[in-house]
Amino acid sequence: MFNIFQRLRWVYLSVFAAQVVPMSAIITWRESVIGGHSSPYDVLVASVLKIDDVCYLSILTSVIIVDIGRYLVGILIEAPQDRAYKQGLSQGKEQGVAEERQRWLEYDASVRDYNRRFKDALERGEPFNEPPPQSPTT
Repeated sequence: MFNIFQRLRWVYLSVFAAQVVPMSAIITWRESVIGGHSSPYDVLVASVLKIDDVCYLSILTSVIIVDIGRYLVGILIEAPQDRAYKQGLSQGKEQGVAEERQRWLEYDASVRDYNRRFKDALERGEPFNEPPPQSPTT
């Protein structure tokens, strides 16, 4: 319990308390009913002497329960999200490449059209003042 994740400290402590409190009540009840003690002080002392084992066991089981829960969350929730993210990333790259290729093909067509108009104007002897098409990178 001393070397746990800071953000999970309250989860560990909640699971620990959820185990220790009912077990302490059961041990105290059992000592008062079945233990045969004559005074409340004797019941309290006998209960405290038996509760330490429950605390050790609760520490162990709370760590196991929370770590298994973290593992299951990783498998059931985070792994599918990672796969979906990677799939979306690859699809986005493919789409970006296709869009970029389409822009360059359109630019190539506009340059060819520009050159054709330029040559036609030269053949006719007309002035050609049209600016060249801008590349997709600008």
